[in-house]
Amino acid sequence: MEVRWQRERMLSLMGGSALVLGGSAIALWLPAGVSVGLALGLLLRVCWLEENIRSDLMGATHLPEAYRRTQALQTRWQQTLFGAASEPETCPRRIASGMRAQAHAHYALLSGGCAGFLASATASPTAAVVLGGAALLVAFARVDRLVDAEARLAAGGALTDEMLEDRGPISRFVLNE
Repeated sequence: MEVRWQRERMLSLMGGSALVLGGSAIALWLPAGVSVGLALGLLLRVCWLEENIRSDLMGATHLPEAYRRTQALQTRWQQTLFGAASEPETCPRRIASGMRAQAHAHYALLSGGCAGFLASATASPTAAVVLGGAALLVAFARVDRLVDAEARLAAGGALTDEMLEDRGPISRFVLNE
């Protein structure tokens, strides 16, 4: 059991690191306008996740009707496309935990992109290393939180209140509540 848990955490860490690397690669190799457009799309997704977690799922005792309808639709699509469907999740806290893990993954991708953009757009090599390194520290802090969230979800649990409230700095700025 312990070896399986460690293997899952290691795979989650490698996946999160690949997100940071992917974000950096996008910022370095794609034109700046495309990179900024993708970053804005990710930021909108993160804001949407944050809003759903905070307004619909935090403190909910039962799953809202809109989520049940969406799960029914997903189940039909899975049944049609794959011949089998997973059991729908009924616990609002576990759904919020999964959405928080998604937000951490998107933040890791965004922060990796910021690191690549700052490293390539800065004229001074010293400033590029400092700014890019700071963005990488933020990115890997999100990867660490992603690993913790995925480990709790894989164990069948949900995140604690503190972990669910752990919004990123961009969310705190954009959704100032």
